[in-house]
Amino acid sequence: FVPSLRGKGYTGMLSFLRTLRIIRILKAQRSLFARLFDPRMPAGQMLNLVLWIFSIIFMGAGVIYAIEQIQVDNGVVNPFVGSPLTFFDSAYLVIVTITTVGFGDITPNSSGSKAAIVLVMIVAFMIIPYEVSKLTEMVSRYRTTLKYRRPFVP
Repeated sequence: FVPSLRGKGYTGMLSFLRTLRIIRILKAQRSLFARLFDPRMPAGQMLNLVLWIFSIIFMGAGVIYAIEQIQVDNGVVNPFVGSPLTFFDSAYLVIVTITTVGFGDITPNSSGSKAAIVLVMIVAFMIIPYEVSKLTEMVSRYRTTLKYRRPFVP
């Protein structure tokens, strides 16, 4: 049976094939995203590591910023503590602390923010190396399971 080029039969078949093509594209996209963002694959573990780092930075900066803003009482800054840190300064402080650079140009002003930065250090020094070790183990396991390929020599 060959549908006629005119009439409803041909357009109905085309719309059906278009629907099948869309379903096939969605399945391919889902399997691509499943492979790309699967935490059992190296790319997914890398994404997991990046998300952990950004989460630690932004959550730590938010906590330090909130603690630093508490010291402002009715719009008047306590002169014995110093001016409170902005959110950007808090994020910069967290990044400098996590990377263990420690420039010292921005320091926490209150004892609460000092305690928060110590907590951020402990959390970052526990989570980031653990996630990096999972990534390196995964990459080494992934490389050993690949078949031997001749290296590319130009």
